Amino acid sequence: MGVLMASSKVDDVTLLKQMRPKDLSLKIDQLRKEGATLYYQREYKEFVDVNCPACQGEAKALWGEKYSFKHQKCRECETVYVSPRPTQERLFQYYLNYEAPKMWRDVVRATSETRMVTQYEPRVRALSAAINKAGANRNHFLDFGAGVGGFAQAVKRSGSFGSVAVFDPDSEVTTAVSSSDIEVYSGTIEDLPDCYFDAVSMNDVIEHVFDPGDLLKSLHSKLTDNGILFIVTPNSASIEYDLLNTKSRSVGPPEHMQYFRPSSISLLLKDSLFSLIDVSTPGELDVEILKEAIADKRCELNATTKFLKNVFDKKDVDMDEALQKFIMENKLSSHMVAIAQKVS
Repeated sequence: MGVLMASSKVDDVTLLKQMRPKDLSLKIDQLRKEGATLYYQREYKEFVDVNCPACQGEAKALWGEKYSFKHQKCRECETVYVSPRPTQERLFQYYLNYEAPKMWRDVVRATSETRMVTQYEPRVRALSAAINKAGANRNHFLDFGAGVGGFAQAVKRSGSFGSVAVFDPDSEVTTAVSSSDIEVYSGTIEDLPDCYFDAVSMNDVIEHVFDPGDLLKSLHSKLTDNGILFIVTPNSASIEYDLLNTKSRSVGPPEHMQYFRPSSISLLLKDSLFSLIDVSTPGELDVEILKEAIADKRCELNATTKFLKNVFDKKDVDMDEALQKFIMENKLSSHMVAIAQKVS
């Protein structure tokens, strides 16, 4: 199996159901479809065309369309991205006024203990290992775009840093971490102190923003010399994206604006004055996600999906574990972790 847990595949089925309760997932899917379609109809005249957010390449091909949002694939670095797209200000209005993001936040909050074990604690260990490898300091840590505050709480519990802080424009974060001795920043990124944080994390954040390059350059100024940037984001080079395309539940405009791959996020980090330490796809649940997608008939019937269905029909735990290990080790999991160090 992968590196995150030492459990059986039966446990993985249970974990997937706990993290993504199917009835709630279907409800969120419907709310997202309705909200995104309505949002597009109201806002599309204000959308702007953009170049590839990773390499700034202009050459592109249509990768797919979902809720009327056009997803392009860069011909140079293969990043998938939405263009034309709403500006950051208009994106913020979506999060304020539509129901799907609010319900997803409720799901994350309700499944926080499961996520603590399956996601947050393994990520904290990976961050700590990167800090050790880079010889960076451990004085001040910031979780940027902290959501309901789960990852920051995991960092706080670990005792890895002298102080832990979160930044999020949503006031709900203040409530989530109010009793955890975690400092809360709100407002804008300009309000954060310069050259102060030894490590900054972004868990499922960079895919949401209008201009990820601009965000990385801003965070560069908030890090101390040799500071660490820790990013978790979807992986468009994954087997899930390859087989499901826009039918993947992770493809969800206007919440998600871009989907990097290991090679393209490396380009973006370099352009933003970071040195890549590591990029990995430490997935655990890809096999279960694919099983669910095939069962729900969200996959095109082709040679690959027929092969996978035959494998899954055998109900062989060892075979499933071997496939998951192959997916993880070949950087084909649906999410990736990129760790980089500030270059002064």
